Amino acid sequence: MTPETYVAAWLCYLISIVVALFGLKKFMRPWQSNPIKQTLWLVIAAVLLMPYPIGDGYSELAPAVLMFSMEALFEGNVARVGPAMLGAIVIALCLSAGVIWRKNYYQAQLLQRQKQQEIEAVLEIDRQELLQQSHKS
Repeated sequence: MTPETYVAAWLCYLISIVVALFGLKKFMRPWQSNPIKQTLWLVIAAVLLMPYPIGDGYSELAPAVLMFSMEALFEGNVARVGPAMLGAIVIALCLSAGVIWRKNYYQAQLLQRQKQQEIEAVLEIDRQELLQQSHKS
């Protein structure tokens, strides 16, 4: 494979994966659970976009999901690509958990600030009423 065809093949693969990921995102739009959508989308993206060496002595990379499929079909053994793909899935799950935690943390902070502002508003109204009553007496 010449360097030009190698780059062209990767470019075609990446463009098709980006289109597929956006199609998947559009397909998952009606789903109610946003954390599950984010996690699933991130895991699929990690698996599809992960490169892996095509073999010993070669400098070229191929999509890991294709290498996994080829090894499973033709060799019956996925011991070479399997751990790397499992690692990519674990990293994607950890990233997704971090994003979900961060989002929930900031939502809780916002809710706490809103409650504090409501309490302060009620206290201010009470203070104003007390001041008015003290001026009347």
